[in-house]
Amino acid sequence: MPGRKFLSILLLGGIFTVLSLSFLAPAWATWTKYERNPILEGKPGEWDYDSVANQNVRYIDGVYKMWYGGNNGNIWQIGYASSSDGINWVKNKAPVITTEGAENWTIGNENRIVKEVSHPTVVFTPPNEYEMWYCVVSTSWQSGNDRSRVKYARSTDGIHWTVYPGYVLTGTPFAWDRGGY
Repeated sequence: MPGRKFLSILLLGGIFTVLSLSFLAPAWATWTKYERNPILEGKPGEWDYDSVANQNVRYIDGVYKMWYGGNNGNIWQIGYASSSDGINWVKNKAPVITTEGAENWTIGNENRIVKEVSHPTVVFTPPNEYEMWYCVVSTSWQSGNDRSRVKYARSTDGIHWTVYPGYVLTGTPFAWDRGGY
């Protein structure tokens, strides 16, 4: 019966594939933790001295470019740093995206006051087009509906950004995407 022969070959091919893949080392097994971590941190007196997190790194024209969330103990903003080797970083002196220009919003009878901007995602399109989507979080981030939103900005150098008015993504009250962490 030709159907049984086909199934047998298919089954043997599947078993061979599984067995041959099981001898390959998983990709995560090849990582080595860098002994001089952290490679980026805030220092007293800097705008990001309390925390740095949520980085997004791109390798563009021989330069590692990083956008990250930085906190001064009170507010999160988005910073920029560059590196020739991905280990030694030069940080921009000031944040590149701040809460300035992020519009407060109202949900029902509750005001949402912008508290922070963070979690940048940057896309680069040659020769010099940067686009960033980032999270704007309200002072009501711990509970309720519509606690965070997504904004959009564009740049030609990755440092000076034009922030577009309004929000590109908002949550749906009382739904799974209502906003928040």
